[in-house]
Amino acid sequence: MVLQANNFAKRAAGESAAPSKTESPAARHFRTSFQTAASRRRARNGGLKNTKYTVEQAKRRSIIKSPTNIIRMSFPVISRPPMQPDVTMKDVPPPASSSSKLVEFPLYLGRPEYVEVPKSSIEAIDPELAKTDVNYVRDTLMATTMGPSMYPVLRRYTAKDKDALSKGTLPREISIIVDDMTSILPTHMMAVHGPRPKNAPEARTKVMLYPVHSLILAAHCAKLPAFPVSSTDLTPQATTTTREIKLPVRPLFLHSPKTFPILLEYFYLKRPEVLLRHLVPMSLPTTLIEQTDHHESVARVLGTALSVQGLIQQITIVHGIWQNVCALGVFDDELWSVIDFAWKLLLMSLAVAANLPDVLESIKNAEVTLEGGRESQETSTANRPGTSS
Repeated sequence: MVLQANNFAKRAAGESAAPSKTESPAARHFRTSFQTAASRRRARNGGLKNTKYTVEQAKRRSIIKSPTNIIRMSFPVISRPPMQPDVTMKDVPPPASSSSKLVEFPLYLGRPEYVEVPKSSIEAIDPELAKTDVNYVRDTLMATTMGPSMYPVLRRYTAKDKDALSKGTLPREISIIVDDMTSILPTHMMAVHGPRPKNAPEARTKVMLYPVHSLILAAHCAKLPAFPVSSTDLTPQATTTTREIKLPVRPLFLHSPKTFPILLEYFYLKRPEVLLRHLVPMSLPTTLIEQTDHHESVARVLGTALSVQGLIQQITIVHGIWQNVCALGVFDDELWSVIDFAWKLLLMSLAVAANLPDVLESIKNAEVTLEGGRESQETSTANRPGTSS
């Protein structure tokens, strides 16, 4: 997948050359403001290690490998035999038979080993940021509200060739029409696709298109390789109300393409409460994540309100987000906290909905074990020589 240098530099980050005459006021303001803010946050010690994530990873490692990390739930499955041709009574279905389906879930989702975003990915977009710690790049995007200000344009565009994907091959570039004259234009069109269905290996893979800004993705995704320089002409063709631009198309394989928009929204907005609403169909404050004493009561409400099937659908969404986060190499503490909380809450709710009190008790006991491991690991880290809080 892709992160391109040239195009974002022309319209947003600006390289070190003077801005072109076609550069919009919004792009010029972004380029100047971002580089000024980032320079103030420039790292002096060669980078900061994500200590919180590392502590959490160490705490979970032994638990996740344990057989007790798997919980099993059995759900009733109702099936009906096919109608027999000699049936004479109309509108009377055959009697239903009931069976059970055993489903296994991990109590805790694994976390990949922490790695930082390569500085080369950021440098490819803007050489002036080469010596700036990536943490500061992310902080600057949020502190200056640049990330949120760049998000609306992703939802307000029109593809010029709406049948571009129906031709059987992925185009090298796609023209889009943007109706926001003040926005920082996106830099790439991501063509996100997933694995072929196991029951139809010859079927055409569905591709979903998402415009993005390369700096946003580069700053968050450690496993996302930088793009080669594009030769595409990215000078916007402006009219009085719209702009037409050509975006290079870059493929991205993910196990859960449908959940990529949720993750993309988080990269831009950094609002964990919005992310939580996508994962759990209740309006919950993120402060609840740390209030473990209240998790069971919330799970009982959710497990009563939703069916088993509805909860499994939500669990599938959380699992898809987790797969994408691992594949892209995203190590954002708040993001992982929301994923972990949503997973635990939905499993507890599923145990309530399926009337499995023993499973619910197992989940609660596992949380006590995990909390004990957290306190032990944090104490060990705090006492380690050279560790600063």
